[in-house]
Formats: sequence, structure tokens, C-alpha cells
Amino acid sequence: MKGGCTSSIGKKQVKVKQSNFSADEDVHLTKWWVAVSTDPVINTGQRREGFWSRITNGYNSNRGPHVEQSLKSLSSRFDHIKEQCAKFSDYYTQILHVNPSGMSDADKTTEALARFASTQKPFMLMHCWKILKDEPKWQDLVVVMSQSGKNNEQEDDCYVTAPSNQGDTEAEPSTPSSGGTKRPPGRDSSKAKKFSFMKEQQVEKSKQMAELANLEKEKLDRQMELEERRLALEARRLAKEERVDESRLLAEEERILNIDLDTCKPSLRVFYKAQQDKILAKYSAPSS
Repeated sequence: MKGGCTSSIGKKQVKVKQSNFSADEDVHLTKWWVAVSTDPVINTGQRREGFWSRITNGYNSNRGPHVEQSLKSLSSRFDHIKEQCAKFSDYYTQILHVNPSGMSDADKTTEALARFASTQKPFMLMHCWKILKDEPKWQDLVVVMSQSGKNNEQEDDCYVTAPSNQGDTEAEPSTPSSGGTKRPPGRDSSKAKKFSFMKEQQVEKSKQMAELANLEKEKLDRQMELEERRLALEARRLAKEERVDESRLLAEEERILNIDLDTCKPSLRVFYKAQQDKILAKYSAPSS
């Protein structure tokens, strides 16, 4: 897919050309984003540059047959992945909230794809969304993007927490020094609201997952019941066919035994005599 991203330098908009990425490269990049953003050792206290340096190093050191990519190319590509997957997540979440009766997970995904395509080009990053959708860091990022309307660098604050005047490996102090600058008013309150909202979203998601599990169980129970009924009907049908075949056989044997060998054509007499002897032998033999 060819595309680009726009970066802001002062008041001037600069178009940054984005190289082609295959689906495998997108998956490789997305997995590295998840790995670095969820690493308990380095996922906090790092500026955007340090964060993407780690992703770039990991991506290129394990890229296999794919071409080496620059930090700018990878971050620009993931900005595109992030934007498209966040939009698709919004459509998917809307469907989960409605929770249509009888709609499977696959049906809900198909409906979200249809809604996405109805307003813009088809969604082509399902391979990335499947990796991201259940990751808490990604869910946090989607919440921030949908609530704040921030630009890409600000959105990255979900996992890049160091202030811009510190080094890549220095975390923000937990308490300000006596001579330090005070935090902007309302910052703690804003954080508390954001975490409260995220917690509510998680609780709501848990409820939805439980409801989906119950619906899926009911669906499986119905399918098992229908299958048992089908098997019972099939058994009755086969038994009926067996009885019909037995009746036909008895009727045919009776017809052959009633043939008068003295009056039938000589050409058929030997055949019917052998058939009668065979039938009489079957019923004369002692039952085992």
C-alpha cells in the first residue's frame, strides 16, 4: 500500500513519503510495537525518539528477507496503521454495544468491515488489528485517541511518559523537588478521570464478553439439540427403510415359491427350481 503521513514543522506542513509495506512487514512492525510498549522494563520513562529507536532496532535485527527500514519510515507507517485500526475499532465497538441477537463474532467483524467501507476505502489492515485488539496498551491508546483528538505525538504519551527535557532512559520523578516547576493545575484530576473512564470501559467490556460467552453457549446447546434430533430422525428413517426392504424380500420369495415349475417354460424351470431350493434352505436351516 502506498501512502504518506503529514508532519508538522512550525506552521509548515511537510509531506513525508511512506515506502511500501507488505502484510508480513506490517505484522512484524505491529508485533514490535506491542513488544516494546508492553515491556515492563522500558515501557515507561522513554521519549518518543527512544521508544521508536527500540522498535526500529528490534524490527531491523529480526526482519528476515524484508528490507531494512528507517525510524521515520516505521513510525510513519505505524501512524497509518494506528489511525486505520482505531477507526475500525470504533465501528466494531459500536456493534458490540448494540449486541445484535444471534450475531456471531465473525458476523460482527463483517458488519464492522461493511460500515468502514461505506464511509471510506475498505479496511486493509485486519492482520494488524487482530494483533492489537486485545492488548491493554492498544485499548488505552484507542480511548485517548477517541476522547482527546490529539495529534500522533501526543497520542504516544500513552506509553511514552518522560518529559521532553529529559534523556531517553530517565523517568519522570514521582514527586516534584522543592525548587521544581509545579504541575499544571488539574493534571492529576484529568488523569484520575481518564483512568476511571478506562476502568469503566474495561468493566463494560467484561460484561459484554460474558454476554457473548452465554450467547455462544446457548447457540452450541441449540446446535447439539438439533443434531441429536437429526440423528434420531435418521435412525428412524433407516429402520423404516430396512422394514420396507424386508417386506419386499418376503413378497418376492413368496412369489418365487408359488411358481408352478411344471407349467413354466423349460428355459426358466432350472432357474426357478434353484431359487426355490435356496429359499427353502434358508428357512429350513436351524437358527443360531
